[in-house]
This record gives sequence, C-alpha cells and structure tokens, in this order.
Amino acid sequence: AARWDLPILSLQGAQDPLLHQAMRENVFAGAPKVQREAHPTGGHLLPISEADYCARRIAAFIERLS
Repeated sequence: AARWDLPILSLQGAQDPLLHQAMRENVFAGAPKVQREAHPTGGHLLPISEADYCARRIAAFIERLS
C-alpha cells in the first residue's frame, strides 16, 4: 500500500454518480494529511462544473501551507 505523507486536498462532488460516497471516503485512505471537501451539488466533473469553487478551495489550501 502506498503511503502518502504529504498534504493532500481532495475536492469531491457529493452528487457524483460514478463515485458513490463509500468510494469517495476511501480515496487516499490512510493518508495522514488528507483534507476532503465535498461540494454539496457537485458531480463527477467538479473542476469543470464548479471551477470557481475549486480554484478558491485550492488557493485557500495553498495559503494554509505557506
């Protein structure tokens, strides 16, 4: 199993029809520094359908790292 020992931001769409909640919760399972955020109405193509949201969340994540 891979060990992810770095900060990870996982942006997910809560309404993703391809990756149900259990699958989304297993993404980066075991990563000690994962931060998961689910957009309540976002789907599978979150960076396309909610680009502004993703950009804001990524910027805030990077800001906290610096």
